[in-house]
Amino acid sequence: MDGNAIQTKGASAPFPLSELTSVLSYDETSGVFVWLVDQKRRQVKAGEVAGHIHNVTGYVTIGYRGKALYGHTLAWYFKTGEWLLHIDHKNRIRHDNAFENLRRATQSQNRANTKTHAKNTSGFRGVTFDKRRGSWNAEVRFEKVRHRQNGFASAAEAGEWAEAKRKDLFKEFNPTEE
Repeated sequence: MDGNAIQTKGASAPFPLSELTSVLSYDETSGVFVWLVDQKRRQVKAGEVAGHIHNVTGYVTIGYRGKALYGHTLAWYFKTGEWLLHIDHKNRIRHDNAFENLRRATQSQNRANTKTHAKNTSGFRGVTFDKRRGSWNAEVRFEKVRHRQNGFASAAEAGEWAEAKRKDLFKEFNPTEE
């Protein structure tokens, strides 16, 4: 897949851009949305910050006409006119919707720019222990393809292989720190 070709299949904006820009203002530096008109159903006044940080996902969610809209998706739409399915937060802070912090991404690239899962026991992303063989395995998924290497003597060796593979496949979407 071409690096600039981002899949947007099924991505259609729920509202015309002109409608949203008539009720919301977006500050591209701070990433904050502000209501331009009163929202009587929600008892929100013009000038108030729109949306809230969702307590589970950490994303800014803005309710409008019965739909929950993600702040990062709206920010991209306001600045580019494109409604994308996948937008990556470069700094991994899900509520930071400053435009310079956002970039278009595939689903695979977006997933690459994440922290190690809390339930990880090896200490390395994509590394698992094979009890039957008594060795460590490493796996990196990229664009629906699994890249695997088995039989490492230590978790650190498997982790080094996985990190090198991620750097090769994901380029700038691979985080350098955990």
